[in-house]
Amino acid sequence: MGRVWAYLMALPVLAVFVLPGQAEDPCELRTLSSEVHVLLGERVSLNCTFNCSGRASWKTRLLKKDTQWGPNWVSVEVLVDDWEKSEMYCIQSLDDGNIRQSLAVVMAYAVPSNVTIDLDQELEEGKVHKVICIVYDVAPVENLQIQLLRADTVIHNSTFKGDGRKGKQTVNVTYEVVASRMDNLQNFSCLARLEVATGAFIVSSSKTIRTYGPPDAPVVTIRPESDIQEGDSFDITCLSHGSPSPEYHWIVPTGADVTYNRNNSVVSVIRAGQIHNGNYTCEARNIHGRVRGSKNVRVIPLTKGPSRKHTGDIISAVLVFIVTSLILWKTRIWNRTPRDSN
Repeated sequence: MGRVWAYLMALPVLAVFVLPGQAEDPCELRTLSSEVHVLLGERVSLNCTFNCSGRASWKTRLLKKDTQWGPNWVSVEVLVDDWEKSEMYCIQSLDDGNIRQSLAVVMAYAVPSNVTIDLDQELEEGKVHKVICIVYDVAPVENLQIQLLRADTVIHNSTFKGDGRKGKQTVNVTYEVVASRMDNLQNFSCLARLEVATGAFIVSSSKTIRTYGPPDAPVVTIRPESDIQEGDSFDITCLSHGSPSPEYHWIVPTGADVTYNRNNSVVSVIRAGQIHNGNYTCEARNIHGRVRGSKNVRVIPLTKGPSRKHTGDIISAVLVFIVTSLILWKTRIWNRTPRDSN
C-alpha cells in the first residue's frame, strides 16, 4: 500500500545536475521526481532513466529495501523513517570516464491528527472576540495552511512559509472577529490543509454561535403627526432592535386611559382628552441593557374649535330638530283644515 501511494505522489519533474564540463554532452540522465513527500514510516520507490551506455545506481542515506535495473533505467525503494530531508542521487558512470548525476529530495510528512476551535458560543455584537484554531501533530509546518470559516466562507487564512520546525508539531493560530447580527446562529470552524498531499485536510467540529446586544435607541412615532384634536384617536409606536428582541414598557401621563398592542410596542388612545396631554416614554429592555425614547402629545381642547366628530354630531342634531319641527307643523295644519260634510 505504501509503495502504491508513493508512486501516486511522484510528479514528473526533471531535475538533472551535470558535472562541470558536461553541458554539451548529448547523454541525458533524469529522475522522475525532484521532490517527494512520503508519510513517515512508509516506503517510496524512485525511478531514474538514461539514454547513454553505462551502469547507473542510487546513492542515499535511507535504508534501501529493493533496487532493480532495466535497459535504460534503475529504480530503488527506500524506507522514510525520520524527519530529515534526504538527498538521493542517481549516478551514472559513462564509458568515457565521466560521471552524471540527478538529484531527488525525499521528505516525510504527517497529516494532522486533529483540529479544534476555541470560541465562545455567545458573542456580543460590535465587540472583538478571539477565535483559536489548534492543529495537532502536523508536519512539515511550512506546508501547512489554516483557515477560519463562517459557514462555507473563508474569513481568515494563515500560512507558515519559512517555518523550519522539524517533526510533528502542534500549531495554534489566534484570529479576531467582530461579532455582528449576521453571525447569529452561524457555524464557525477551522480547516487545516497540508499542501504536500492532495486532499490532505481536516475540518474541526464546528461551533454554532449566538450573538447578543443591548437594544438600539428606540424610534418613537405618533400618528397622526400633527397635534391631536380633543375626541380624536391616535397611536404612538416604539421600535428598537436588539438581540434578544427587546420588550417594551411605557410611562404615560397620569390618569391617561390607553391600550397596548403589538407586544406592547404601540400605545393606542381611542378618544383623546386633556388627560392625554404630556410625554409618552418608551423603554426598550433586554437582559443586556435598556434605552428610552419619548414623544410629547398635545391635545387641542374643543374651545379652540370643535373636532370633526363633534361638528358632525351638531349637524345631525340640527337636522333631527328641523325634520321633527316640519312634521309637527304639517300635523297642525292638517288638523285645522275643515272636512267636507255629507
